[in-house]
Amino acid sequence: MVISDNGTAGTTNDDVLIFTRTSGSRGAAHLYWTVSDGTLNAQCVATGYDLPPGNG
Repeated sequence: MVISDNGTAGTTNDDVLIFTRTSGSRGAAHLYWTVSDGTLNAQCVATGYDLPPGNG
């Protein structure tokens, strides 16, 4: 997972996370990360599924 500046390095409120699955296995991918402003922290989670059509 990487953070992309979305082509606008000076604008921080349009950044995105980019995840590329590295295994050939199908199924769920759970992503966990922490964001911080130096004072406050927040834990985040996202789940994505790589399933054939009609199986999700």
